Amino acid sequence: MHRISLSKQLLILLLVLSLLPTALLSILTNNAAQNSMSNSIGMYSQKIIDYLGYNINFSFTSVNATVRNISMNDSIKQLIKKHTSLSSLDKIAVTKDIDKYFRDLVMKDNFISSLHILSQDQIIYSSVSPLNSSLNANQIDLYLQSEEFRHSDVIKSFDTNTDLNSNWFSISNPNSQGIYIGLKASDNAYLILSVNPDYYFNLINATSISKDLNVLIIDKQDNIVLSDKKDLIFSNFLESNVPYKQQLIRESSNLISDTKIYNKKLVSYFNSENNWTIIIEAPIYSLMSDFYKSLLKLLIIIITLMFLIILASIYFSRKIVLPIKRMANYMDCIKKGNLNILEEVQTNIPVSNKEIDLLVTGFIDMLSTLNKLICNAKEVTAVVERNTLALQDVSTNTLNSATEIESAIESITQGTISQCAKIEQSVCLTNELSHTINEVSSFLSQLQSTCQFTVDTSKNAQIDIEMLSEHSLNNLCISNSINLQVIELGNQVDKVNSILTIIKNISEQTNLLALNASIEAARAGVAGRGFVIVANEIKSLALQTINAINHISSLLKDIELQKQATLTDLNKSIKIFENEAPLVQKTTDNLKNIFKQMDSINNYIVDVHSLLDNCVIKQNNFNANIKDISYISQESVSIAQEVNSEAIQQTTYANQILLVSDALSKSVTNLKQSYERFNY
Repeated sequence: MHRISLSKQLLILLLVLSLLPTALLSILTNNAAQNSMSNSIGMYSQKIIDYLGYNINFSFTSVNATVRNISMNDSIKQLIKKHTSLSSLDKIAVTKDIDKYFRDLVMKDNFISSLHILSQDQIIYSSVSPLNSSLNANQIDLYLQSEEFRHSDVIKSFDTNTDLNSNWFSISNPNSQGIYIGLKASDNAYLILSVNPDYYFNLINATSISKDLNVLIIDKQDNIVLSDKKDLIFSNFLESNVPYKQQLIRESSNLISDTKIYNKKLVSYFNSENNWTIIIEAPIYSLMSDFYKSLLKLLIIIITLMFLIILASIYFSRKIVLPIKRMANYMDCIKKGNLNILEEVQTNIPVSNKEIDLLVTGFIDMLSTLNKLICNAKEVTAVVERNTLALQDVSTNTLNSATEIESAIESITQGTISQCAKIEQSVCLTNELSHTINEVSSFLSQLQSTCQFTVDTSKNAQIDIEMLSEHSLNNLCISNSINLQVIELGNQVDKVNSILTIIKNISEQTNLLALNASIEAARAGVAGRGFVIVANEIKSLALQTINAINHISSLLKDIELQKQATLTDLNKSIKIFENEAPLVQKTTDNLKNIFKQMDSINNYIVDVHSLLDNCVIKQNNFNANIKDISYISQESVSIAQEVNSEAIQQTTYANQILLVSDALSKSVTNLKQSYERFNY
């Protein structure tokens, strides 16, 4: 396993203890300075943006007032209202008046560069300030009359502006690029003025103190209309796709002015009266360049201190490690067997402090003690060697004796074990015989209980058969009696049939009499109507009687059929009872014979059971004697085994003593070889 040397460890420790506080202090100082300077620069930047915003708002207010004054001029109003109806001379006169008014105006107010009046998508008047003769009015007029401008958001903003305020806008077209302000003069007429950007550029350049600092004026469409960087003008502020710009636009809509840090940039913004946003943005590193230069100097000083600390660490680590390293070399000499180094240790190890002095003194004492220890070990080794040889002789004699005793006991043990095995075989045979006798006895007991149960069952069956015979005779008598009653019932039914025949004949005669009465009543005419009714009733009763007789006759026929069936079944039952009587008598005789035979079998079983009990008693006595013999044999085997075990144990101890003496002899030899390595 690779280990770092003590000198390197001390060097690393000293470096960490010295550099870590310095590094932490530097980091904390840097952060505190950055925060302090960021706050101070932020306050200064906020002052600048407020000053710039105030001046720009002042110019916006002045320009708005100028626009309102121009819109109130009578000549301009006249031109807007009547430009289609004015004669050429009148137009020239009005135009001259407007030119004179505009020149006087721009001489007093240098914010305006040109004036354009747009009516019904046509320029009806255009003039440029003498102070801005380089401005191309024709190109501006062409753009203001173009379809692009006509359908732009600027015209839409004019139409939706109902409070008669001026609208500020920018045009990025290369030929008419610039800042403009417009006002809707009538339904189809617009006053449009171009704004002189020189004043704003002067303000922006006065505000910009560094090339890394950006001053921007952004319109409502997030277009950069003014900046100290010419290449940024009329580009979109959000096209750079920097996340903080989105956040800046959202936050600046809620506050008039503020300063914040976005993405390591200090950003100050101001919302002007015309809803344009003035922004000053500068990287933190650019604003704090002087601080970073000072920080670089501090870093050089720290590196120099680190170098000095490393040199000091190396010096002190060498001073601490050198005595320990030399002492390690002397320890290696001791490991190789050289103990004659006492004087070298005292002279060659430099003692620079109290701890090293204690270490050297302890090492010298250890070396002296080790010399004495080796001398004593040599004397003890000689004594141990002599005793070891004597111990080997004794262990050898003991081992031989134990081996002879072990063989004699082994032969005794084998004989005793053989005798025990034969006794165990006899015990097993007697146990099997006892088990067989027990099984036979158990079987006889079951057989005896079965015979007794059979006897009891035969007695009960005999009683049941006798009762069955008596019941059969009774059933036979009852069946004969029922047979006579059924025959008598048939005779009574025959009598009822004869009576019904008589009633039926009477009913038929009554029906004939009723028919004759009806005929006679019909002959009697009106006087016989009452008889007709009575005759009909009698006829009806006669018919009902005949129907009832027919119904009763059918019932009697059914009764006759059931009587015949009952007689048939009774005759069969009587025959069955007559046939069962001799069978019952025969069964009763058989049960009596079974009862006698089972009783004799039961007596035989009792005799056999008593003989088996005598055998069990004798077998138990035999088993008791066998157990005594077996117990004595087992005790003999156990004693022989114990003696054999002790003999084996004695042999083992003798072997162990012999092995230990051999090992001790080897150890003594190794010990002699070990201290013979040392030079003392």
